[in-house]
Amino acid sequence: MAAQIMLKNPGLAASEAVFAGTGPLLYLVVWQYLQAGIKVKALLDTTPRANFYLAMGKWLGACYGVGYVRKGLALLRGIKSAGVSLIKEVSELEAIAGGESGISTVKYVAKGQAGSIDTQHLFLHQGVVPNINLAMASGCQHYWHDQQICWTPEMDQWGQSTQTHISIVGDAGGIGGAKASAWQGSMAVQNIACMLGRHTAHVRDQNSRKWRQKMAARACISALYRPAV
Repeated sequence: MAAQIMLKNPGLAASEAVFAGTGPLLYLVVWQYLQAGIKVKALLDTTPRANFYLAMGKWLGACYGVGYVRKGLALLRGIKSAGVSLIKEVSELEAIAGGESGISTVKYVAKGQAGSIDTQHLFLHQGVVPNINLAMASGCQHYWHDQQICWTPEMDQWGQSTQTHISIVGDAGGIGGAKASAWQGSMAVQNIACMLGRHTAHVRDQNSRKWRQKMAARACISALYRPAV
């Protein structure tokens, strides 16, 4: 997101900004700002309450991704201990113009209560989408992914696309993070080896079991942080 890019450039990061949106990246960037000694005025989480119920059926997968859970809790503790105002179930977000500076106020509704925050900087993040340019140019079929609210290549559980000679992993096929991309790549390699006759489907499945279990945690995160529409 733009706030993260600005943070990597000396003198560009905005102090006393409001961060709004959903997803783990939002919390990560706020934490990075705090670690850099830059004050953050508020974090407005737009994750709908309904998403928590959608994710409940996938909580078992989170047990395999305990690292994700621990990291998330650590970020949350760090943000709260820094005194950042964390407001959840936010909707009706509105930026009020404020002269030459851009904006002057951010208005919102949280749990039915209207609120406002004076600030000159507002960063919005409603998730990220896969980079599908190469897959589309290669003739791979795509479908509308209702959970990530974007177009995504059609793939099986091994990353095999509709083109027999093309497997897709990482951010080209969906958003899961660096670790999930590596796990997907390992499973794709196992499947390709099976297709080439290097080992059996049983061996492929057994070798991939540990990565598939870890991937179950991503399913829970994706359901929880489905962008609001």
